[in-house]
Amino acid sequence: MTFSRIPEADAEEAERIAALSRLGMYEATRDPELDRLVHMIGELFDMPCVMINVVDRERTWCLARSSDLGAPPRREDSFSAFTVDHDTALFIEDVHGSAAFRKHPLVTGAPFLRAFAGERVLSLNGHVLGTLCLFDTQPRAFDTPSRQRLTDLARLVSLRLNQRQIDEQHEAAKAVVERHTRLLDHLPEGIVLLDDRRRVHYCQCRRSAALEWQGSQRSGGRLQQPRHASRGTSLRHGALHASAT
Repeated sequence: MTFSRIPEADAEEAERIAALSRLGMYEATRDPELDRLVHMIGELFDMPCVMINVVDRERTWCLARSSDLGAPPRREDSFSAFTVDHDTALFIEDVHGSAAFRKHPLVTGAPFLRAFAGERVLSLNGHVLGTLCLFDTQPRAFDTPSRQRLTDLARLVSLRLNQRQIDEQHEAAKAVVERHTRLLDHLPEGIVLLDDRRRVHYCQCRRSAALEWQGSQRSGGRLQQPRHASRGTSLRHGALHASAT
């Protein structure tokens, strides 16, 4: 008997697996921040085991756990995979009362689980990567506030797991800005870029003496009327460009 399914090799599943790859899960080392987080969540919910699991096409990967109570490596037997397959949070207060899970091997055998709560962990594009999940060997009640709290914490876990991709996107955007800035620095005519509050965001240094703005730094000041052009300097139409960033 299986409790999850091996998904069809469709475009949606391919995109989800690609999101896992971008996450760097396959080469990732243990993250001490996630380890601290699962222990904190365990204390908050008074649960003997908290896990952060991600699910690929064939197995479950544990990224952090607060104890040795663990999810099986097979996807078919994974509580987390069930949550991924159905794209919904899963709360089982007493597994013995669940027709779907009371014969689960982790219920009928060690560690003899009785309660489970799992909330989805998402990629930046909304793909379900895995779960933040709670296990107990005793029945547990999950009221509305505790369920919302788990949802909020799963969002925090999602942010941490996606931080690598966020950092890479930030560095890529920074490199684009630096490359464009170097191009602007070599333009023969002056250029000024303003933000939506008309503060100077960029001013070509060779022409900055032709402008006045509040503050002594090259960016962050407010653009004022141009000074009278100094001898040999022309601010003809087209020599001064202003745009909102």
